[in-house]
Amino acid sequence: MGVEPMKDGFSLRKFQAEDVPFFNKVRNSCSQYLHDKKKYSLEDSLKWFDSTNPDYFLLLYDDKKAGYFRTKTVGGEFFVGLDLAEEFRGKKLAVKAYGYFFSIFVRKDYYIYVDKNNLRAYNLYLKLGFEVQGDEIVNDLPSIKMKLVK
Repeated sequence: MGVEPMKDGFSLRKFQAEDVPFFNKVRNSCSQYLHDKKKYSLEDSLKWFDSTNPDYFLLLYDDKKAGYFRTKTVGGEFFVGLDLAEEFRGKKLAVKAYGYFFSIFVRKDYYIYVDKNNLRAYNLYLKLGFEVQGDEIVNDLPSIKMKLVK
């Protein structure tokens, strides 16, 4: 995947090693909302990237690094998540960013796990049309599994 065409100011491209410092900063700044609350050093993040080559996609907004999408297929279910840089949070960009993502990654359904304590994310996913599938424990945290059918 190269850089996807810009729409509404958004573009996406496959995560690259050069994005790891940005990822590390964003990931650590929002760790309290993630299922893994630990903060990682840049060295740890570089090792992680080199050993896993994750299916992550850099989100650009007006040509600025705004965040990244995390994707993973587990048991045939396509999971997605979005982490935004601090300066892009609270600007009502997440709904539009997901709309853009869904236009690029066209699938029948999408899944997400939401930390039960992250009401902001839970409400975002309800707004996007995700439906609750049930409660699960993810990394020892009470979580809600949600599904969006397109």
